[in-house]
Amino acid sequence: MLFKCHSFLCQHISYLNWISSPIRERYNKVATRMATAVHGNLEPFDQDWSSYAEQLKFYFIANDVTNAVKKRAILLCNCGPKTQKLLKTLVPGDLEATPYAQLTAALKDYFDPEPSAIVQRFKFNTRVRRQGESIAQLYENWPRSASMEPP
Repeated sequence: MLFKCHSFLCQHISYLNWISSPIRERYNKVATRMATAVHGNLEPFDQDWSSYAEQLKFYFIANDVTNAVKKRAILLCNCGPKTQKLLKTLVPGDLEATPYAQLTAALKDYFDPEPSAIVQRFKFNTRVRRQGESIAQLYENWPRSASMEPP
């Protein structure tokens, strides 16, 4: 009995040694990918950049994506053709060579620009008290900006 077990083990060990190391490595990579599930899905971008950026952030956290190259690839794969076309006009050079942070900054500047100081000043200076509105309500609804606060 002992002889049979020993010969069985020897046959399997020789078989495992026969498999080349690249095949074993490939098998291990495939098994690892199958074991790690993808959490969530990203829809193509739809005009609300702050919400989409937040969704991207949570997607990266849920799927343990920390590499900036992978983040860029995921963004470019999932943003949709319209956004890719827009990015090609916003960012000089090749999108593949552009860092993830620069791509997201360009989209943020395009879709969520900082309000103009001149427009904010105009709103501040032209706001008048409506009929029946108290001073507290006027102050509460006063247009605010980083550079301009009500008196």
